[in-house]
Amino acid sequence: MTENFKLVGLPKWTTADQQFARAIQKEVGGDTTGLDTVVAKIEPDVPDSMNWGGGSDDIGDVSWNVPTIVLLYPSNVPNLPGHHWADAIAMATPIAHKGATAGAKAQALTMLDILLTPALVDSAWSYFKNVQT
Repeated sequence: MTENFKLVGLPKWTTADQQFARAIQKEVGGDTTGLDTVVAKIEPDVPDSMNWGGGSDDIGDVSWNVPTIVLLYPSNVPNLPGHHWADAIAMATPIAHKGATAGAKAQALTMLDILLTPALVDSAWSYFKNVQT
């Protein structure tokens, strides 16, 4: 998935997308860097000692039973306070759609890799049994 993330890249943000992002960041007193335009260094494995926080979901229930991978694709304005009105408004803009669409492309390419390369499935199960759990 990391390679597919790099292949798809980040969405192509318009000037209006960037202006909107910077305006919201300024409104809440955050860093006014706008939207990311390059893929940051991707860490394929996060050590247990790191606590990045983040959203909550039910993936924990799944990840104890089958090999699992998580894709976090940018579809919101960075540098905003969580659980705040500023985080919610981007979902009604092209920013969210562009990010979700790019993420879906990376996910679809990964599924093709899995379906067309049986060794990846064996490798995933080996990692799951010997490392992840």
